[in-house]
Amino acid sequence: MKRAFTLSEVLITLVVIGVVAAITIPTITVGHQKTETITRLKKALSVANQALQASMMENGEVSAWYNKSEIGLNKYMATYWHPYFRNIKICDTYQKCDYDSRQPYKNPNGTKHGQTLTIANTRVPFLTDDNILYTVSPSDGSFILTVDTNGANKPNKFGRDLFYFEYDPEGKSIRPYGYYGTKEEISQFCSPTNGVCCAAKIVRDSWEIKEDYPW
Repeated sequence: MKRAFTLSEVLITLVVIGVVAAITIPTITVGHQKTETITRLKKALSVANQALQASMMENGEVSAWYNKSEIGLNKYMATYWHPYFRNIKICDTYQKCDYDSRQPYKNPNGTKHGQTLTIANTRVPFLTDDNILYTVSPSDGSFILTVDTNGANKPNKFGRDLFYFEYDPEGKSIRPYGYYGTKEEISQFCSPTNGVCCAAKIVRDSWEIKEDYPW
């Protein structure tokens, strides 16, 4: 005669399954989020660099570009950036690209970051059809690039979906902001309270998000 499970045995089994699921599901979820972050970060950097190279082919090196103080930000962007991305939407207001605030961004620990999304003639981002937001902040012969890898979607945090890049005049390419800093400098600026060098940390760590990363 076959022996059936008792009610207590079934309940114990269900409890064990629940405990295992409670432990493993968050780990799997975080692992998936980290993989997605790296994938979208790689894509954004690749697309931005392809656009930069195409622009330099037509307009010369960045050091020879007119600055926004000479021609205005709108013409600067229309000349050197917009034509080299596909299907863009210019976000001259935060509502146009579905953000809920002019200052939507947070530090890695969730505290508010003061960067304003749009400022006329200073910072006007654009959104591509793969929902990546690019913001170019030009200076004399150079620029800073801010990338939000999933547009207005949350969490809108530095180091999670928001990253800083800069122009590398020697390599004539876009690199993670602070990439050539020391390990200590990068760690200082990829911390719970400051995430501006988190792209540099990911790339320096061989495109991995390691245990000391402020996730």
